Amino acid sequence: MFNTPAIRAIRAHYPDAHITLVSSVKNKLLVENYEQIDSVVYWDNKIRNLLPVALQAKKYKPELAIIFTFPPSL
Repeated sequence: MFNTPAIRAIRAHYPDAHITLVSSVKNKLLVENYEQIDSVVYWDNKIRNLLPVALQAKKYKPELAIIFTFPPSL
């Protein structure tokens, strides 16, 4: 995962924050036991399933959302 340094930095700066990651199902083995993350919402990257994922993530009452994106070449 390319964003683990960023997640570590967020955790270091906000140690008491509840961090929920929205991740692809194909990354499940990488993220399910990652100690910097409190909960994971899985998304299959299909636009038709975006609303249910957003509603599931909303249950955690987020105060901030950070979107990690990468260039298409990666």
